Amino acid sequence: MKYVLVTGGVVSGLGKGITASSIGVLLQSCGLRVTCIKIDPYLNYDAGTISPYEHGEVFVLDDGSEVDLDLGNYERFLGSTLTRDNNITYGKISQYVMDKERKGDYLGATVQIIPHITDAIKEWVERVAMIPVDGKEGPPDVCIIELGGTIGDKESGPFTDALSQLSYTVGTENFCLIHVTLVPVLSVVGEQKTKPTQHSIRELRGLGLTPNIIACRSTKVLEENVKAKLSRFCYVPIQNIFSLNDVHNIWHIPLLLKDQKAHEAISKVLNLAGIAKEPSLEKWASMVEISDNLHVRIAVVGKYTDLSDSYLSVLKALLHASVAFRKKLVVDLVPSCDLEKTTKKENSHAYKTAWKLLKGADGVLLPGGFGDRGVEGKILAAKYARENNVPFLGICLGMQIAVIEFSRSVLGLPDANSTEFKPETEHPCIIFMPEGSKTHMGGTMRLGSRRSYFHVKDSKSARLYGNKEFIDERHRHRYEVNPDMVECLEKAGLSFAAKDESGQRMEIVEVPSHPFYIAAQFHPEYKSRPGKVSPLFLGLIAASCGELDAVMNPVSIQQDNNQRILLGKGTRIDTKNGCCNGTNKKSQKHLVRWLCFFDPLLLLSEVVDSSLMKSFNVAAPEAHIEEDKDINVEHPNSPRHRKVLGRWDPTKGQRPVLSEAPVFKPSLEEFQDPYGYIEKIRQRAELFGICRIIPPENWSFPCRLKEKSIWEGKKFPTRIQNIELLQNREPINKTVKKPKKGRKRKRQKHSTMVLAAETTKEESFGFISGSEFTLQEFDKYAKCFKGSYFQRKDPAGGDAKWYPSLEEIEGEYWRIVEKPTTEVVVYYGADLQKHVLGSGFYQDMEEMSTKKSEMARYIASGWNLNRLPRLPGSVLAFEDSDISGVVVPWLYVGMCFSSFCWHVEDHHLYSVNYLHFGEPKVWYGVPRSHATKLEQAMKKHLPDLFAEAPDLLHGLVTQFSPSVLTTEGVPVYRAVQQPGEFVVTFPKAYHSGFSTGFNCAEAVNMAPVEWLSHGQKAVEIYSKEARKTSLSHDKLLLGAAFEAIKSLLELLAGGEETTDNLRWKRFCGKNGTLTKALKIRLREEESNIRVYGTGFTSLDMDKDFDSGSEMECLSCLYDLHLSASGCFNCFRGDYVCLIHVDDICSCEVKNPFIILRYTMNELSSLVRALEGETEDLNTWASRLIIQDSSKTQKGESSSRVIIQDSSKTEKGESSSVIDVEKPVKEVATFDLNVDLQPDGECDVSTENFDNAFLISFDACVEPINFGDLVFGKLWSNKHAIFPKGFTSRVKFYNVQDPMRLSYYISEIVDAGLMGPLFRVTLEEYKEESFSSVSAQKCWEMVLKRVNEELSKHCSSQEINLNALESINGLKMFGFLSPSIVQGTEALDPNHRLVDYWNHKKERESLEKKDCVASTSSPSLTKVRLFGVDLK
Repeated sequence: MKYVLVTGGVVSGLGKGITASSIGVLLQSCGLRVTCIKIDPYLNYDAGTISPYEHGEVFVLDDGSEVDLDLGNYERFLGSTLTRDNNITYGKISQYVMDKERKGDYLGATVQIIPHITDAIKEWVERVAMIPVDGKEGPPDVCIIELGGTIGDKESGPFTDALSQLSYTVGTENFCLIHVTLVPVLSVVGEQKTKPTQHSIRELRGLGLTPNIIACRSTKVLEENVKAKLSRFCYVPIQNIFSLNDVHNIWHIPLLLKDQKAHEAISKVLNLAGIAKEPSLEKWASMVEISDNLHVRIAVVGKYTDLSDSYLSVLKALLHASVAFRKKLVVDLVPSCDLEKTTKKENSHAYKTAWKLLKGADGVLLPGGFGDRGVEGKILAAKYARENNVPFLGICLGMQIAVIEFSRSVLGLPDANSTEFKPETEHPCIIFMPEGSKTHMGGTMRLGSRRSYFHVKDSKSARLYGNKEFIDERHRHRYEVNPDMVECLEKAGLSFAAKDESGQRMEIVEVPSHPFYIAAQFHPEYKSRPGKVSPLFLGLIAASCGELDAVMNPVSIQQDNNQRILLGKGTRIDTKNGCCNGTNKKSQKHLVRWLCFFDPLLLLSEVVDSSLMKSFNVAAPEAHIEEDKDINVEHPNSPRHRKVLGRWDPTKGQRPVLSEAPVFKPSLEEFQDPYGYIEKIRQRAELFGICRIIPPENWSFPCRLKEKSIWEGKKFPTRIQNIELLQNREPINKTVKKPKKGRKRKRQKHSTMVLAAETTKEESFGFISGSEFTLQEFDKYAKCFKGSYFQRKDPAGGDAKWYPSLEEIEGEYWRIVEKPTTEVVVYYGADLQKHVLGSGFYQDMEEMSTKKSEMARYIASGWNLNRLPRLPGSVLAFEDSDISGVVVPWLYVGMCFSSFCWHVEDHHLYSVNYLHFGEPKVWYGVPRSHATKLEQAMKKHLPDLFAEAPDLLHGLVTQFSPSVLTTEGVPVYRAVQQPGEFVVTFPKAYHSGFSTGFNCAEAVNMAPVEWLSHGQKAVEIYSKEARKTSLSHDKLLLGAAFEAIKSLLELLAGGEETTDNLRWKRFCGKNGTLTKALKIRLREEESNIRVYGTGFTSLDMDKDFDSGSEMECLSCLYDLHLSASGCFNCFRGDYVCLIHVDDICSCEVKNPFIILRYTMNELSSLVRALEGETEDLNTWASRLIIQDSSKTQKGESSSRVIIQDSSKTEKGESSSVIDVEKPVKEVATFDLNVDLQPDGECDVSTENFDNAFLISFDACVEPINFGDLVFGKLWSNKHAIFPKGFTSRVKFYNVQDPMRLSYYISEIVDAGLMGPLFRVTLEEYKEESFSSVSAQKCWEMVLKRVNEELSKHCSSQEINLNALESINGLKMFGFLSPSIVQGTEALDPNHRLVDYWNHKKERESLEKKDCVASTSSPSLTKVRLFGVDLK
């Protein structure tokens, strides 16, 4: 037996069950027989008594066992029938062991976790693994074991031990461990992080389990460098590391694993090469293709709608049926309690929303449930469906509800009810089953597969089941229809179509006069499978689509040797001749479609001739587009295969009548300075919102993407766009949603496109993931599509080739958007990050396959979009992070009709788009002056979409007619971009457009100094909307100001005038753009601070306050680079902006603090410096030079700059001198005996001291958590208070490499009777940890290790090293830091730690006596709080 163990790490909910199921599908497709076991470490005996809100739905097996929902995934994916033994819980194992102990099987031994529990687990696994679950004889080939929970969970301990023993027992060639882990992307840095996985693997190895394969869950495809890093640190071959990125449908996972050759990796580990064949997943791919084309709306009215997993099997069964019927499935989860009249009084909005969803549905489904909450709402839903002829399916409780509603409404029994909800009811329609237990909950229901016999032969349900005599379905219920009321119900028109073997228990109920009103006591969803759809669910979907008649006739499928298909009673389709005997064309359509209901994976090309398929728009797989006969666009099972249903009608074009945007043609000299040229044309061009720029003649950027290795070898992802839905669509949820607070997808640092999960609480319209293409493949596909769409009938007969003009394509595009008549689906490779295909511009000579010296000018050009954002004169030069799409360009690969919808750039930045090659792009622009009018016009004409999503325009998924906009007074300008041309969009200018054919463009943002005023308005809008920013506006503003100061200094010092320093000088002065921008920001800060009055403490912000992570207001998400605030009394690590301190502080007596990077006086001085005041220039010059010098190593200095005030020079007064010498390296002694003063400025110029430069730094102790006060002698002394949980952070010499500084975490934990335990841990390597009952001893141990390593270093380096002789433990913990002392003292406001407070009074008294008056000017002593300086 071969075992595959699937474990999970980092976090729960990663999809281990789906991964295990998908691996099973993959191995099955290799010809292997597979079984599955799910291990749940909880103490429950089974899942039957667990709330759906805890673990999702309870799945029921044929044998009546109630199990975890993952077993439902196993059965659906693998088509197997599992038993109760396939689900192991700790409760089952415990009971099994205790039963053996009671019997005396352990012969008097002490029963322990190891070996008795672990042996029982191992024996259970080995026994169940041998039991076939596929209906065949003989043991399976592979057993897949899923271990629930997360590695490291304490409750999983016995299971990990047992599985570790199992791996040793069966041998490495029979045991493959697949670890599913998370590779997150932090919004701060935007890169995939491997550290959580590394720690998870380390913990897994510590448990005796070694992973063979790592399956990495991530929002996007795992980058190759990330795989290499994981391979290096986790000791797993890189080919065994697989990416399980987000997909919109879980059925993609087996295909994802197959494409990455997971089957080969598993086969290699398990030595299956001799028995496993190449996987064949064509049918599975066909099902995925159909599911991606998913249009029918079903309202599921239930009690547990907050968690969709509560109805997982119901949702899957609906999906199976919709796939079989080739319809798009939209499910609205309607809370049943919201339909009740009491909700109308308490929450009218929820009431209206629920009824709107119910009335907007094509069909209604009432699932099972327990308890009386929401029952009246379910009854109302059943009544609505019955009285309005809406297709209805009730399941379990849903059937009981249908009977109650019928009794009340038709029989006239208003008191009719279930004894479950109203035991004293006079008319009990539903009663407790006689054999049920009212004292025990678990396992006492009527469970498992039970037989039901049809009593009404011509009923709809009987016909759906093929007029069988009986059926076997799974049950899970305690209550049943009252047999005493059956007769009167039947007389009133209710039909009980099926009953149990006794004839006394009702199984299926129908209303014969209703188009489709069926309810079942059993759960048909539990046996629904892809390709084997539940008949009742199929009937619901068919009735909801208005095609129930097509599926009502009994059908059997059988193919004989003459290639004939038997349909129903003697009806045949001859696949050779494409005809049916005894049927007309309409019947043929239904019959062929019915084939798909029985097996939706059935390839129609194998059954029906393509001529028959054409009659109802089924694309034949062999039909090649004539323009390129040697190109098979894609296999019909592939997601790419979308038959072009639309056809161009040149008489119905809707081309808007618009004015053209301006076109500029710079000279060669003007073209050398992009920012200078855009500034030159700005005043004219921004009136239009967009413009075109055509480079000088003979200037054509070579395109790197046409290198053969990229053109043919690299693939890129696409998105699927339904053009007909860009403007004319219904709201998805038909509910009003709050604006999303997430940052726009495009602007996250190193951002990734996150695809929707398979099931979400709220759906929204968007572009789902499409196929991957190479550029060569996409070129051919795009040409085929365009040729097929625009082909026209030749008057002489046949199809003629036709090449539409650009104007005709534009007219047809807006005809589709405004007045669609059919589906038009295209692909768009949008927002392609650099790691996918790279840039279209060459960045260095090495990239070129043929080196040409003349190419150097293109690489160095400012118009090369890789260089443009950070050129001199751009404030984006002061953004350190490589924000993808902002400072790092993105690629866009389009085809005819590929669209980019109305939007403005994030932060109202400029954008520059270059078309590398291909057919033109048509752009539309609306200037900033009319942006608000555009928004108003779109809200006026699309009220439902904006009601559902007020932030609709942030999503880039909504197009809108320029013709309608112009009638609303919004000027719209057109720009047709040809290859080799640039399009520039201006701040807050709305723009949209589309491609006229295959092309490739590249875009990036830019931010000249003039943009700063627009950017400031943007962040103010974002703050009001609580919308995340993509970059720090204040950081850019200050960076620009400092750069301008340097340029002014350079000019004042007599330096050479350059384009750059003259440009910066132009932005300064009293009316300069930069000066004005800083003044506005200063006034805003002053106004915000003024509100506090004098009741606050002002703190100096640490220079690294936001360098390690993005700091933003907890309330409005405003960036906190310049200032932040909080409250001393309730501070827990979260900051707010200056106007939102009340949002996080609920203290009766507030104690606010404000953290300022620069005081208002300092910012005012900076403004004056920009205005040219020499004194302020000198002040800021010294500060900037000190800042610059702190970035260089100690022992180096820079050049001397002398700044003179000319007025003073003329009078003979001395000039102001700032003296900085040129770099001269000096050899110095490395002395570790430095003054470690807490709360000073950290001035560590470098972390590596390989050449033994002199180091001088202060120990900056940063509090992380002040902890909780504990009263007791050991928890304080005369010098300090030691709160439990106190944590701080400090930089000190690395114990592994003393030539380097690293961070240490100091913490205090509760050691019970021993009191506080002090622990110091090296942050980057947590195994280096030092613990003691004394803070002093902790740090002395650290010091000892440092000196030991230092002595080793001396032996190999000729350096004079002075060992650090002593250290103060209290200082290093931070307990001598005034700010930390203040924080710990605040924990004891009543002075209950008497010894400490008495000593403090004595100490203060002595200090007062020793105080000597100073004649010098008063100075501020800095203390630190929360990593900032307190004056």
